Amino acid sequence: MAIGRSHHFGVAGEPVERLARAGLVAMAFSNAPSAMAPWGGKRPLYGTNPIAFATPRRDAEPLVIDLSLSKVARGKVMLAKKAGETIPEGWALDIEGRPTTDPEAAIAGSMVPAGDAKGASLALMVELLTAGLTGSHFGFQASSFFEPEGEAPSVGHLMAFDPARFSDGYWRISKPCSPPCSTSRG
Repeated sequence: MAIGRSHHFGVAGEPVERLARAGLVAMAFSNAPSAMAPWGGKRPLYGTNPIAFATPRRDAEPLVIDLSLSKVARGKVMLAKKAGETIPEGWALDIEGRPTTDPEAAIAGSMVPAGDAKGASLALMVELLTAGLTGSHFGFQASSFFEPEGEAPSVGHLMAFDPARFSDGYWRISKPCSPPCSTSRG
């Protein structure tokens, strides 16, 4: 399932958890307005591009993972700015690419990617999977989620597949299994 020309879709973990409860393995990728520069760069091109994953589990609640590809969600920087507080060093860079603890300079600059260069590479992957496949805006083309001026952000989302189409039914929640469970096809 892919959604194009969209807006902020909320907490990414929520839709994937619902899908996992329905027996699907769900992955959600979304791009977002630019907030993160490519590794070593100064100008934000990628969004903080959330990734969420959920899988059903036999006899247990679904496993849900939900994360942003920046070291910290940009919303935390916005909250610090609103409260007149500084942010920890390592969260963001100013417009010149220098580390900053000033939330205003951070918002004008760039969020630091989680995992440094690897996080920036994952953010690029999410941009290509979401905006590229759905014909939506890339992060550097999208307007803000939080400012009412201008056109809608028009970002893309990608999520969900049926695991039964890829395996021998191991993922079916109703299939009985006692440890050790085997995934072999022998």
